[in-house]
Amino acid sequence: MKDNSGNPAAIPWFLTLSWWWFVVAASIQSVLLSTFHKTPPAILNVGFLWSLAQAVWLLKVDRRSQALYWRVAVGLMDLLMMHVQILHRPLHILIISALIELSVVIAGNFVFRRDMLRYFNEVDETGLTLSPWMTVFFGTIYFQYHFNEIAEFKMQQSLKFSLSQSK
Repeated sequence: MKDNSGNPAAIPWFLTLSWWWFVVAASIQSVLLSTFHKTPPAILNVGFLWSLAQAVWLLKVDRRSQALYWRVAVGLMDLLMMHVQILHRPLHILIISALIELSVVIAGNFVFRRDMLRYFNEVDETGLTLSPWMTVFFGTIYFQYHFNEIAEFKMQQSLKFSLSQSK
């Protein structure tokens, strides 16, 4: 999606944060959970909520994106896993459910990767490349790293343009 001037949509400030904030936030969440001995629903996890924020923005700028639907599917799988655990289902059902959820997470990461590559190479034209292996192992944090890198690159380009205009 391009803005009224024909330029690609700007990345919002929260997606330009460095990847390390994510590690800090997840660590704080882990400490708080272990301190209070409570386990909230997995859909209230920092990682899940951040992946939703990324997918919502991507859908906003590229209506063809399907990443948000996959993120919602992961949330529904988390709710299903909670239900299976609460009902004390046999271990094999829990294992099968966990494998299905892992498959949905990985598939969702690759759908997000495809949509992100499409947007940043066709519309925004930044020449983005994303490693399949990093996508599998790091997912949301890997995408956050690239959002930050793209924002920094655009800021440097903007500064270079401003300096050349002032001469």
